[in-house]
Amino acid sequence: GDTVYFRDRWKDMVNDLSIYQFPDAKNLQQFVKLGAAFQLLNGEFASGNSSFYNLIFHGEYRNTTRNKKWDVELHGSLYSAGFNSGNYDAHISLKRFVGKKKQGYAEIGFENVNRSPSFLFDTRSSFYLDKSLTSGFNKENNSHIFASIYQPSLKLRLSGDYYLISNYTYFTDYYKLRQYEPLFNFLLVSAQKVFRLSKHFNWYVDIYLQQKTGDVPLNVPFLFTRNRVAYEGNFFRNLNISTGFEIK
Repeated sequence: GDTVYFRDRWKDMVNDLSIYQFPDAKNLQQFVKLGAAFQLLNGEFASGNSSFYNLIFHGEYRNTTRNKKWDVELHGSLYSAGFNSGNYDAHISLKRFVGKKKQGYAEIGFENVNRSPSFLFDTRSSFYLDKSLTSGFNKENNSHIFASIYQPSLKLRLSGDYYLISNYTYFTDYYKLRQYEPLFNFLLVSAQKVFRLSKHFNWYVDIYLQQKTGDVPLNVPFLFTRNRVAYEGNFFRNLNISTGFEIK
């Protein structure tokens, strides 16, 4: 009578068949990949056992040009049948490398995900404790536009992320399941900078500005910063060490 025990136990097996095509024999960093996967899921819950399946089609295109200046990435998948039927994800990004060693870059991209809520929001889950609900949850949809710039000579990275989210799922009062259906946006701007204090001391500074719209129950601080001062170096030929303190 003094023990509370919850468990969802899963067994997951995926059979995947993919075909790769390399358009340029001299550039193996460029390829097209098309495939299909069949996923079998077996879950053990407090209410009993359940089995599910998913049929997934996926594709990918990658191209890092031979001059190492451009990197193109496209990939996506579609759950055409099964437990998560209708789920999909799509991603596209373009990166341009600069500098003699191609360490600096500028990147821009977009991705969209349409997904079923986590299984914790399914009545069959052992963690589904909210008996007051009378209806299910709609699929979540997240769109993400992102861009970043990295300059190694300045040890500086600037990033921006813009999200459009609908059917946001969350918990309230620790166990009550809720969904915020209206579309809302969320903006995140960040900067990461490394300051060299001495030969072996470095100061890492991360700053994040965050802003949401509407009355969505998404709780984030407007300003968040993390600072790390680290003693770093290579000692005794093969000993790499980084130790210090962190303040948030």
